[in-house]
Amino acid sequence: MDIVFHIGAHNTDDDLLVTSLMRDAEALAKRGVLVPEPAKYRAVLRDALVALKGKPAPEEIQDAILDTILEDSEGTRVVFSFEHFICTPQAVFEGGVFYGKMAQKASWLRNLFPDFPVTFQIGLRDPATLVPVLYDRLPSPPPFAEWLARIDPTSLSWVKVIDSLREGVPDAPVTLWCNEDTPLLWPEVLRGLAGVPQDMALRGDEALLETIMTGAGLTRMRAYLETHPPRTATQRRRIVAAFLDKFALPEAMDESFERPGWGAQVMDVLTARYEADLGVLQTRAGVTALVP
Repeated sequence: MDIVFHIGAHNTDDDLLVTSLMRDAEALAKRGVLVPEPAKYRAVLRDALVALKGKPAPEEIQDAILDTILEDSEGTRVVFSFEHFICTPQAVFEGGVFYGKMAQKASWLRNLFPDFPVTFQIGLRDPATLVPVLYDRLPSPPPFAEWLARIDPTSLSWVKVIDSLREGVPDAPVTLWCNEDTPLLWPEVLRGLAGVPQDMALRGDEALLETIMTGAGLTRMRAYLETHPPRTATQRRRIVAAFLDKFALPEAMDESFERPGWGAQVMDVLTARYEADLGVLQTRAGVTALVP
C-alpha cells in the first residue's frame, strides 16, 4: 500500500483538500484509494509517533496502526492529511528557524510505515503573508514587533525547508504547489493526492472556488464550462482565472497582512525571494512541482 502524507503547510487549505476527497470516498475506494476521516487517524498516528520516537515501526505495529484506522477497508493507497504533522503553528519558527523540525518529524512519519512506499505532499505559502497569519494564531501573542524580533526574515526560505524534508526522507518523493496558485491547480492537486487519472470525475473539483467566488459567478462559470468544455487543464485554468477576475469575493482577495514592522517593503522582498525559491525547487531531484 502507498502511504501519502499531506503535511500542510499551515494556513493553506484548512482541511479542504481532505474533506473534498471525502466527498468521493466511495468512488475512490473502488479504485483502491482510501481517504479515512481525520478523526480516525490523527490521534492514532500521534500516539504512535510519541511511542516510537522516530524508531522504525515493527511489522506488527504497522499492521496494527492500519487496522485501527482502516478497519476492514482494503486498498492500494491511503491519504493522511494534517497541517500539524510537522509542528503546531506556534512552533513554525521555534529557535528562530523556519520549520526547523521538518527533517526530524518527516523522518518520524516515514518510520511509522518503513515497509511501505511513502510520499509527501505540501502546499507552500508566501512567507510575506504566512508570517502575519501565523502570528494571529498564537494563543497569547506578545506584541507583533517583539515576536518578530525572534525571526530572521532572511532565513525564510522554502528551498531550505524542502531540502530539509528531502534529507529527512530521501526515499520519499515530494510533490509541492503554491497556495497562491491553488484555485487554478485544485483539480490537479486533488487527483495528485488520490493518485487517480486527471480525467476521473470528482465532486470536490469546485470546493475551493465555492469559498472564494460569488454564487452568481460560480453558476455562470459552471454554465460556461458545460457549453464550452475545456480540452486541456491549461484551458480550464484560463477560464477559472477569467471568472475569478470578475467574481471573486472581495473579502477573500482583499486581506491585509501589514503589521508594525511588516509593511509593503518587507513583504515585497520576501515575495521576490519566494518566487526565486520556487524556480529552484522545480529543478530539485525527487521533487515534483505543480505549476499553472
